[in-house]
Amino acid sequence: MTDKSLDAIGLRRGVPQASAALDHLHAYEAAVDGMAVPLTEVVVVARAYATALGNTFAERYPEATVHVLAAPWNPPEGVSDQGPLDNVRRNPWHGSGTFTDILSVLPRPQLLVLALHRKTSGQVTALRKLHGYVEAGGVLAVEHIDRSPGDQTVADAGESVRAVIEEAVRRSAEPPAAHGWSTWLDAFALSLESVSYHHDLALVTKRHMLLRMLHTAETVPVLDARYGEGSPVTRLLERPGSTFTGRAVVTTHGKGPDVVTGTFTVPPLAVRHYTQAQTYPRQLVSYGDYWLPDSFRHQHAPHLRHPGLVRSSDDMAVMRPRWRPDQHRTWDGPLYYLDTEYPGHFGHVCTEVISRLWGWEQAREVHPDIRPLISLRPGQSRVPEFVHDILTAYGIPRSSVVTQYGDEVLDVENLVAADPEFENPRYVSPAIAQTWSRIREAFADIEPPVRAERIFVTRSSRRLCHQGPAIERFFADRGFAIVHPEQHSYGEQVQLFAQARVIAGYGGSGMFTMMHAPHARVILISGDGYRAQNEALIAAVNGNDIHYFWGRSIPQERDPTMRKIAFGDDFTFNLRRHHWALRRLLR
Repeated sequence: MTDKSLDAIGLRRGVPQASAALDHLHAYEAAVDGMAVPLTEVVVVARAYATALGNTFAERYPEATVHVLAAPWNPPEGVSDQGPLDNVRRNPWHGSGTFTDILSVLPRPQLLVLALHRKTSGQVTALRKLHGYVEAGGVLAVEHIDRSPGDQTVADAGESVRAVIEEAVRRSAEPPAAHGWSTWLDAFALSLESVSYHHDLALVTKRHMLLRMLHTAETVPVLDARYGEGSPVTRLLERPGSTFTGRAVVTTHGKGPDVVTGTFTVPPLAVRHYTQAQTYPRQLVSYGDYWLPDSFRHQHAPHLRHPGLVRSSDDMAVMRPRWRPDQHRTWDGPLYYLDTEYPGHFGHVCTEVISRLWGWEQAREVHPDIRPLISLRPGQSRVPEFVHDILTAYGIPRSSVVTQYGDEVLDVENLVAADPEFENPRYVSPAIAQTWSRIREAFADIEPPVRAERIFVTRSSRRLCHQGPAIERFFADRGFAIVHPEQHSYGEQVQLFAQARVIAGYGGSGMFTMMHAPHARVILISGDGYRAQNEALIAAVNGNDIHYFWGRSIPQERDPTMRKIAFGDDFTFNLRRHHWALRRLLR
């Protein structure tokens, strides 16, 4: 560092912290010299003397671009901050929420300097929001890591920033669970390589880079701002947002979760084209530093989540170690994205995959040779037959399906993806009825496995009803055929439901084929822990007369790594209590 740069940050003013600050600068130089990646981008986050501090790094590393995130600051009388050097870019910020707006569109820094004078809680908040932006192999520098006198704030992760970092180091020796819920500290721990300390400065070398999770609405603006004319994303088609009044007549019996009814707000839906994307098994898609919105089955949720990711904040996440594929493959031709977090799961395919078929024809106009992409779970060897049946009915031949195996990442030259028309529990687009109708019509010549106007859809695993035999006898005595849809081909299931005048059964994926029975009355029996809205959303489009009968879910012992919900619990059902209401419906 030169005398001029030291003067810029007050190191020659005789202030008490001068020697420590000078030692910091030497520590920075040693850290940069030891980095495994070349230094081209530096980010400095500060308040007092922010630009001067940025100039110090800019002068020492003239080939790098230094981005200064400067908070509002009132300097002491007679003191002013410097103007930026030519390779310094100043970005004002107001509150930690601005960090995301700025850093989301900047190249990833190899050195990020967090030089904030804050109480512990504020320091930890900044650490949580910022640490993930450092490039793998780069260094995160955190100043003022020790608790200051009079600091009464409390951070969830530790009593000081130093303690938080040390806790992350401890956790780094024990990778997070292969699935379930984790804290931001687990993401921090997973991403760090090593830590060294110099007085109250911590230098954290990063092993893994976290990727910015993109919501649907921000995808094009963020990528355009980051890459300009070289942006990897274009919209092929966009539908404006809309509202519609659900057509279902919904009646509930007993105490249970609220059922979505009334007016539905459908967000804008787009078909997007990406260049040079990477796809991972079980619905993860990335480009560069970003997780694309097509990675998330609830992609319009306020907080994006995926079982294969450990989140560090509302915006940043890193892949779990056991989800990282071992193999790499390149696909040169165009692909249409039809993946799901749960490949081969009937319910997820029928809601999440079918709901993205609406963009297929537009994709074919742009890329006549486009093929659908579907992944497998580790250990799976082939795409289930019912998936092929659905795609064939829509006009996508079996021979065109591209399979991504559970242990490989795929580099895709051209990837087309459509936003879902159906997102449980938030919305459904009435336009999805066209997709359902197209599939249903393709099976018009199939003979149903049972000729019955009344069917009862039973279950053989998960969310079992303890009074199941008595309930099924009750319905069988009133002319219902007791059916296991999974025992039949998809085309047979479609015809089984399409012919029915009354469909009763237990809540869950076995009932989702009611999308092909727009004129049927539907009777749903479930425990009050079943909060999914799939059947209600389907009925809202179809106009079904749907009746919910609620039992009581039986709490099960929880996996401590999983969120405590009763979604999959067995349940009890008071048939005597609901006897007369059911009889009136079945006359």
